[in-house]
Amino acid sequence: MGLLVQFLGLCFAAGRALSFGWHDSGVGRAASFLYVNAMLLLLGPFMSIYATNWLLEFAGMTLMTVDICFQVLNVLLLSGLVGPQQWQNPMAAFQKLATLQGFGLAAKRIAFSGHVNENARDCIVSFPGKYSEEWDQAVSAVKSQEALSLACVFLTDRASGLGAHCDNPDEPGECWCRAIYGHLPASTYISVVDMRPAMQNSQAPIELEFKRADAVAMGQRLVIREEHYGELEWQRELADAEEDARARCAANHGRAPWGCRWFDDWR
Repeated sequence: MGLLVQFLGLCFAAGRALSFGWHDSGVGRAASFLYVNAMLLLLGPFMSIYATNWLLEFAGMTLMTVDICFQVLNVLLLSGLVGPQQWQNPMAAFQKLATLQGFGLAAKRIAFSGHVNENARDCIVSFPGKYSEEWDQAVSAVKSQEALSLACVFLTDRASGLGAHCDNPDEPGECWCRAIYGHLPASTYISVVDMRPAMQNSQAPIELEFKRADAVAMGQRLVIREEHYGELEWQRELADAEEDARARCAANHGRAPWGCRWFDDWR
């Protein structure tokens, strides 16, 4: 019974991984290895029992050897110790999967659609995003006190409306983006994160997860500058990303990648 539960659990985890991250080769590869592990859970014991009963026979010894080799090889592949270079960081795939399922560092951000207290005399109608700590205090204050209202909208992911668009009733067939922003440049469709040690601070891992989650929600091209990049290699990577950003911008007709759902909620 225990083996069956483990088998079903691994199959469920692999299926969830493919449903959330089918477009990512790293996640798909990790899911495939999970399926292999699930099969070995059932095949391994049967092969071992059969091989033990016929230990002195050539077939039994062969089965036991094959069983052990399968298990060792799968562990080595899953851990990234063997295989192509792109397989050498298996934890990156699991981190992506955690982020996609809402368990990453970026999951700490909470969407907020505004809060108006009828008896409040003061109202905050604009809040610059760089003041993140003060934002948390403001949200806490309006929910626990009636001294002020907070007429701001903060969308954190696709589920809350980030990257979504709403129709402008005054412009049939158009969303609010044209009226608010006009035609935005391709630079808004690229997000660059410098992860070189000299450019990092203690919040760098969290900020990277925020950028990664935002890029997924808004359809941006995320470019991460790692320490091993040489200048020429980095310029080539950046040029490819800029070309991709231009294509994304054209496909979205120059609308805001973060969408205009926030404005429809705000007004």
